[in-house]
Amino acid sequence: MREDIRAKFNVTAAAEWFKKYEGTPYGYHNFIYGWFDTPDKSLPPITDVDFLYVIFGIVHNFIPQGIDSIVGEAVNMRLGTKNLSLHEVAMKAADRNMSIG
Repeated sequence: MREDIRAKFNVTAAAEWFKKYEGTPYGYHNFIYGWFDTPDKSLPPITDVDFLYVIFGIVHNFIPQGIDSIVGEAVNMRLGTKNLSLHEVAMKAADRNMSIG
């Protein structure tokens, strides 16, 4: 690290930040979270939210933990909720008059 950058680097703050986020899923989770980063029009233009909801619902019947992990966590993050199922986050979004897609 250059000396001028090293002088600005706060080791304690960096360590605290790391401890806060250590173990947080990354990779595909980060990709999925990016879809839900705005109040509406979050999904890619070619994606139909109704179709995805049906597909995720079907897959949820077979591997609920997978869908809840991949999609549920992303939507929970967007809504500021925790551990709600796919169905529960859809209901919560509707209660708040929010669009998932």
